[in-house]
Amino acid sequence: MPNLCNLYHKPSTHLVKKLLISILGSRLCDLGHIQITGSNCTFIPMNKMLVALGMLLWITGCYWDNVATLIPEGQSCDTLDVSFASDVIPILSNNCYGCHSNANAPDFGNGLSLEDYADVTTMSARIIGAINHDNGFVPMPQGSQKLDSCKIGKIEAWVNQGSLNN
Repeated sequence: MPNLCNLYHKPSTHLVKKLLISILGSRLCDLGHIQITGSNCTFIPMNKMLVALGMLLWITGCYWDNVATLIPEGQSCDTLDVSFASDVIPILSNNCYGCHSNANAPDFGNGLSLEDYADVTTMSARIIGAINHDNGFVPMPQGSQKLDSCKIGKIEAWVNQGSLNN
């Protein structure tokens, strides 16, 4: 690869300067490939930049995978006394009824409505598999992020506590 700094600073290469500017943009220094200070020029190879970018993404990539972020301090997830009316229905209403309400299920929810107690109890194993993104189940909510662990835990607790209509 030719040294871009040498090409950029040669007085006879006005066309090369224009070409570099048209390819890399008018502010070559902002890209980090070529750093120009006065008459000094430093070329930073792309592989070093990719390594630095990869390390930055790796360091910041796990930030959201901690319990304190998922359930902020001061908030708890009570799964001891879960109610269908006050716990399960609000989760389903906020996350599922866009497709699985009585009105939307025929067109968007593959005919599966989750508004009635009987429908939810009949489909409880399938709902748990889908919201946990288990193998063999279509991950739900479709087109959105997986429900947080507290919401999943409440639905699982309700089922494990006997799926009461309370």
